[in-house]
Amino acid sequence: MRRSASALLTFLLATAVPHSAIAAAPQVFPGAGERMHVDFEEDSFDLDFHRDGSTLTFQGTRGPAKGLRDTVTYRYREIAPGVHRLTWQRVDPITRAPFTSVVHIQNWNTRRVFGSFTNEALEFTQREGPLRFDPY
Repeated sequence: MRRSASALLTFLLATAVPHSAIAAAPQVFPGAGERMHVDFEEDSFDLDFHRDGSTLTFQGTRGPAKGLRDTVTYRYREIAPGVHRLTWQRVDPITRAPFTSVVHIQNWNTRRVFGSFTNEALEFTQREGPLRFDPY
């Protein structure tokens, strides 16, 4: 019994893969280079995903957010086929301190967005609305 345990341990150590090699590789957002529009109940936004796969410029087009414009760096992960999670933070241009965090779940199968947003008091607002792809 001791010999097979030793052989198993030797095998496991010889075939071990470093943690860094199995860490999830970054994914490229398939919407990079695309323009989208999302309608929430109170607000609407144009989303311009830059071709670099990490930069987004958004602009409020209706409601209290009308005229709001910012460019942010986002992170992306596909969480199911056709379902994409994007996260970003808005940063104060002077202090560089984040003041709003955003999580977007974009379901391209149903063309819906589920958004969670924090405000400066770290209170969550959650919204849902249709997603439309706009040609350039």
